[in-house]
Amino acid sequence: MENLETHNSGTRQWIERVSKWAPTFGQAHPVLGRIAGLGDLILTGSTTLGVVDEYSDLDLELVLSEDAVAQVDTASPTRYIECHLDGKPGSVIVVSANA
Repeated sequence: MENLETHNSGTRQWIERVSKWAPTFGQAHPVLGRIAGLGDLILTGSTTLGVVDEYSDLDLELVLSEDAVAQVDTASPTRYIECHLDGKPGSVIVVSANA
């Protein structure tokens, strides 16, 4: 159980970091600034399973309505947005809530 608690602690720390970082990142980003408040940002991938090491990155999904996704598609050639948080690389992938 100790190992599971350690993994959960690491995951919780990244959830807290992402929660503090996301509003500023979203508002400052040229594409996300227009629609960031219209959806939900979800931490996915290995970090949610407790894999928090120097080789893992942050996987985030921004879940939006079809209309908001269309706005992203108009403003950007991709739905993949690179990011960095506290030196850790990551990405935000825009997805439709209807998918």
